[in-house]
Amino acid sequence: MFRDRGARGPCAAGAIPALAHGSSSALRHRSDVGSTPKMAVDKVPQFGFTNSMARPRQLTDDEILDRVASGLSSPSWSLNEAARLAGVHAATLIKRFGSRQGVLTALSRRWVENLPDGPTGQGGLVELLAWVAQVATTPEDRGSAVAGIAMLMEDLKDAELSRLLAMGWGKQATYLAVLVAQARKARDLQRAPAPEVAAQLLLDVQLGATVRAAAHASPRASVDRHALLLALIEGWR
Repeated sequence: MFRDRGARGPCAAGAIPALAHGSSSALRHRSDVGSTPKMAVDKVPQFGFTNSMARPRQLTDDEILDRVASGLSSPSWSLNEAARLAGVHAATLIKRFGSRQGVLTALSRRWVENLPDGPTGQGGLVELLAWVAQVATTPEDRGSAVAGIAMLMEDLKDAELSRLLAMGWGKQATYLAVLVAQARKARDLQRAPAPEVAAQLLLDVQLGATVRAAAHASPRASVDRHALLLALIEGWR
C-alpha cells in the first residue's frame, strides 16, 4: 500500500498511509522501530468484574491508533466508526485527538516516526529484499485497492497530511538509498544507478503499480508488485 498508518517493523514502508496508512495508509503495513511514547489511556470494559476486584485494563493512545488503523476500510469513516473499532467512546477520541482530522494526523505522524531511520546491519541487498517482501503485497479485491487510493487522495488534499506524506516518503527514500549504496559497495548491485536515483525508482514502481492495480477487477492477479520490484533489483546485479 502507499502507507500503512498502523505499520510496525523495521521495514514498515508501506508506501502510503492506509494504503499504508497509510494509511493509510495503501498507499499505508504501517514498525517496531521508532515507536511513539505511550500517551493518555482509556478504560477498556472488562465484564464480570466488581468494584472490589482489579481495575479494568487501560488503553494507550498507541493501542487505540493500532485498532483504528487495522480496521479502517473506507475513506468516509466517521469518529463513531473509529471509536467502535478502538472499543472506546467517540468522546474519548475527541478528548485524545481533538477531531477526525486529529486522528488522521496522529496516524500519519506515527507512520513517519515508525519508518526505519537506518539499516539494521543485515547487509544492503538482504535488507532491500526484506523491504520488497514487506511492502509489495497487492490487495486481493478492487474495493480495497480503490479505498486505499481514496484515502491517499484525502491526505493529498490536506496541507498537513501532505507534508507528512512527503516527509515519510523522503525518509523511505533516504533509507533505501543507504541500502543500495551498501549493496553497490559489496558488489551485489554493481549495475545500480546512483543510490538516490535507485531509491526513487523503487518507490515509484511500488506506488505506480499500486495505482494501476486498482483499475483491475482482481488487482493481485493482474499486477504483481513483488515481481516488478524484484525484476528491477535483478537488473542491477
